[in-house]
Amino acid sequence: RRLLEGVKKFDTEQFLFSSTELIYAPCAVGQTINENSPIYPKWDYPKSKVITEKLIHENRGNIKTVIMRIVGCYDNECHSIPIANQIQRIYEKQLIAHLFPGNITHGSSYVHLDDLSEAIWLAVQKRKQLTDEFKVLIGEDKTLSYEDMQNQISELIDGRAFKTYQIPKWFAKMGAWILDHIPFAGGSFIKPWMMDIADDNYEIDITLAKQTLGWTPKWFVGNALPLMIQNLKKNPAYWFQTNDLKPSRDL
Repeated sequence: RRLLEGVKKFDTEQFLFSSTELIYAPCAVGQTINENSPIYPKWDYPKSKVITEKLIHENRGNIKTVIMRIVGCYDNECHSIPIANQIQRIYEKQLIAHLFPGNITHGSSYVHLDDLSEAIWLAVQKRKQLTDEFKVLIGEDKTLSYEDMQNQISELIDGRAFKTYQIPKWFAKMGAWILDHIPFAGGSFIKPWMMDIADDNYEIDITLAKQTLGWTPKWFVGNALPLMIQNLKKNPAYWFQTNDLKPSRDL
């Protein structure tokens, strides 16, 4: 709000905000989410985005706004918190890598940093052509399931298939709590509250981005995983460091 009040003093042509696809209710496999899908944020992060979107609407004045509802971002070294942790669990052959508290046929869309950068650039270039309050989904229109991600990562690391078992949420919550409270372990990425959203499935329709911005993603996360694993194998120490991960003692 303070930022919007400040930029009203200038000749501001456009205000662009990065929101998230997670403000939407999840969809069934084979269905897609578009800009008009039901808004149903389920935890604090997407709830904060919904609040901010409303604040921008109420305080923008005459400034044209762009709300980009962006999916999870990655690059060739990974730099995606969920993907990096998934790769680490399989690379270190952790037992919990084989366990998942949700439907393993569900998944979520991603977008490469290069593609996201282009979408932002296009929104700026076309600022005079866009509506006063333009809201758009930005992400890949193909979604890998959690099981597909598991299998592909394992094939790239060890050259073999990977078995993933679905476990009850109550059991997973208990295990996550224990992992997070082991003395001197520094805490776990996996938190008990995550079990409640493990079944969520996000597949998106990017027709609006294609038609209005002229944007189509050039990357697909399934094609980028080989580069992530290649960079991991080339220099494990650097890969763990750049992805802000703590390697096991064996590594």
